[in-house]
Amino acid sequence: MHVLALVLSVSGFVFGLAAAYYWWKASRVSPDPDWPEGIAPVIPELEQLGWNVAFIKLAQESGALNRTAAGLTAIAVLLTTAASVFSLLPL
Repeated sequence: MHVLALVLSVSGFVFGLAAAYYWWKASRVSPDPDWPEGIAPVIPELEQLGWNVAFIKLAQESGALNRTAAGLTAIAVLLTTAASVFSLLPL
């Protein structure tokens, strides 16, 4: 039984590391207004619109990465909890 607890524990650790990686990626997303030829529009309203769209895209991308990280964290918690329970069982 303790071998199963070890396998579950290591699996939980791996899923936890994967979740941390996705949260790190989510924190590294930056806004990119994607101007044509890299030049911002001269009209202030169009420039602001470009930044608004860039921040909406940033929120969507970061949210998707956070959602993945949260799912991986839930799996890690389940695996490590199962490992704790199995480690308490008699051989």
